[in-house]
Amino acid sequence: MTYEEYRVRHLQRFPLNTTYPAMINRTIEIIQKLGGGTLVIDATGVGRPVVDLFWEHGLTPWAITITGGNNATCAATEAIKKKGMFVTPSVRDQLTWSVPKRDLVGVLSVSFQNHVLKISSKLPDAKTLTDELLNFKVKINAKTAHDSYEAWREGQHDDLVLSVALALWVAVHHGSTSPYYFGLDLGQASDFTALSIIEGASARTPMRPYEMTSQVPMIFTDEEPQNPIRAMREGYGNEHIAEDLPRLTL
Repeated sequence: MTYEEYRVRHLQRFPLNTTYPAMINRTIEIIQKLGGGTLVIDATGVGRPVVDLFWEHGLTPWAITITGGNNATCAATEAIKKKGMFVTPSVRDQLTWSVPKRDLVGVLSVSFQNHVLKISSKLPDAKTLTDELLNFKVKINAKTAHDSYEAWREGQHDDLVLSVALALWVAVHHGSTSPYYFGLDLGQASDFTALSIIEGASARTPMRPYEMTSQVPMIFTDEEPQNPIRAMREGYGNEHIAEDLPRLTL
């Protein structure tokens, strides 16, 4: 099952120099406060030991290694290819994938344009997210015809884009009945670690008029007054959510 519509309900960047254990504890607390959901983590680079820590805490996250390849591959499928059909892949292998960056960016862009994905109108970083999308460019290698994706300018961040794209890729291609999808893009060095929350909606709402100001439509949706994620955010600046979350109640 996949939902007919997905709504970006929460975006946040953890302050630089926040330790990974602290981010893990706060992410787990958010998940528990919202009653669970599907967690998707960027396992590229430093991501693998972070994924290990989530498993040690009793969660079963998807682990996505972002690659420059052509096809998404699953560790479970690769294990069967190597050892034969009599191998029973572990749950962790089934949730471990290598996914081309073009697929992640592509599912996000197409979902925007087809009105499948909407952004909460109350998010402080809603415009930052769409700006990050617009700052992406595609480089085509003339000799190999391979494409690569990066920001237009040096120093331009892409953490929010990737956190949403990670969660959305799992939601769209491996849909379940999870009420929430949590995307965690792990920052390194001077990069932010970004957390996004996507809510699945079983029925489309009437599309609101919007102005096409760029190649990516900026589609916003209102939040329900009782939305628990809105309650979590109200009264707090985005930069303080990570620090103050333990004191919040839903």
